[in-house]
Amino acid sequence: RITNPPKSIMNDIEQQELKKENESLKEEIRLLKKKTELLSITQPLNKLSQFLIDRMDAIIFIKDVTNDFRYFMVNQNFCILQNTPHHKIIGKNDYEIFTPDVAEKYRRDDKITINRKGEYTFQEEICVPGQKKVILQTTKSYVSTSEGNKLLVCIGYDITKAVEKEIKLKNAIKVEREAHQMMRAIFHELPSAILIKDIEDDYRFYIINKKFEQMCNLPKELLIGKTDYEVFPKDEADKYRRDDTEASRYSEDAPLIINEIVTSPDRDVSTHLQTAKFSFSFKGKKLLVCVGNDVTLQHQMMEQLKNALDKAKQADRLKAQFISNM
Repeated sequence: RITNPPKSIMNDIEQQELKKENESLKEEIRLLKKKTELLSITQPLNKLSQFLIDRMDAIIFIKDVTNDFRYFMVNQNFCILQNTPHHKIIGKNDYEIFTPDVAEKYRRDDKITINRKGEYTFQEEICVPGQKKVILQTTKSYVSTSEGNKLLVCIGYDITKAVEKEIKLKNAIKVEREAHQMMRAIFHELPSAILIKDIEDDYRFYIINKKFEQMCNLPKELLIGKTDYEVFPKDEADKYRRDDTEASRYSEDAPLIINEIVTSPDRDVSTHLQTAKFSFSFKGKKLLVCVGNDVTLQHQMMEQLKNALDKAKQADRLKAQFISNM
């Protein structure tokens, strides 16, 4: 036979059960409030916030981290970029809007921001169907509200044109660098000896090519920055300085032409040159360009021809004298 417990014991059990039910109900209310409190902002404030972010040039969207990263607020630029109306974005998460691979990429970026507990700035490419690729520089910030809600505030700027301009500039620099390297190679492989002097710095050697090095039988490290007086004997240096002073008044259209013999500083090599000298300005420097063509071979051929003519003339004289004697 079951007997009913005393009334006082029954009241304690009922009170404990009632207390548990109340706690459970409070927890459910708290969770429900937490999920819906972001959407319960007063209408005037919500409209003002939307009005402000719609007027900004940036692409702005805010996600509710505590509610599966669902979109809480987006501006008009975001809707235009995604080609999706406002009402089809709010309350949705990335997996309900985008393809799985795109949504997974966005979720990874969101989690990186949360793990950093601050800001995360990166560049990303957005491919919208029917539109060309858009490059964004996006900054995501992980923030907490006074009510304890966790938000992800994302601000992106369309930098497509800036990136394209930067790529074009890099390509132009690359082409210019390659052209410079090609011209440098050609400059050093030219058969003419080229020497450029800085007129305003006592006609010091500014640029030389390999042919000039070979002609002087010295490396450029021992020539650059030197004057003729530091390389050649004084009488030769005086002659070069007189020519340079006169040539500084000539332009590239009508250069000063000089026929000269240049002897290497070690006196082992003498070269017959036909040199064109003229001045020009480059980046604020007044320079003297000296382009010498090696005519040693032609000079030797002319000497041989002259000797042959002299011998022929002498033979004619001897022949005439022999006939006269006969």
